[in-house]
Amino acid sequence: MRTLARLWPTVVGLSLMILCSATLAGGQDAGQRAPALEKYESQAAQSVEVTIDQRILKIAADALSDKKPDEAAAKALLTDLKGIYVRAFEFDREGVYQQSEVQELRQRFSGPEWSRIVGVRSRRFQQADVYLSTTGQTINGIVVVASGPRELVYVNVAGPIDIARLRALEGRFRIPKLDLYVESKE
Repeated sequence: MRTLARLWPTVVGLSLMILCSATLAGGQDAGQRAPALEKYESQAAQSVEVTIDQRILKIAADALSDKKPDEAAAKALLTDLKGIYVRAFEFDREGVYQQSEVQELRQRFSGPEWSRIVGVRSRRFQQADVYLSTTGQTINGIVVVASGPRELVYVNVAGPIDIARLRALEGRFRIPKLDLYVESKE
């Protein structure tokens, strides 16, 4: 997990941070979970599964205070999400999964509402794609599919994602300050 080791913990971490922020502070469609990947769990040396559906997200949001600014920002972000789904596998050997199956997974996000915004390829069979679902100016979801000879990662954050609300959480609840929104001082 050399190259992907840098990618998937960050993606998994960002997905988990949304829920962890609510937890520390006190009926998405099952197809979002990529069920075709479940068969690899028994063959994986390590696996991660995160399934946070809309019901759990609502419980987490309800546990947050509207009076505390940090919690209110997290609550606003959680309120509209439909689910967070993560499957990550590390294998002891190459060839456990079929590239055709991963390609089929990627094809699920090739419709007109999806745009591939990041595509990484290497000669060593490592690939990572980030897909964004949008309607007009609204982000409806983000999906990451990353694969390497001995690893496979799928992350799906389903539901409206308000970038301004996400930005408000940078540097809080262990969400890294990414400085992606640095305004010009001109």
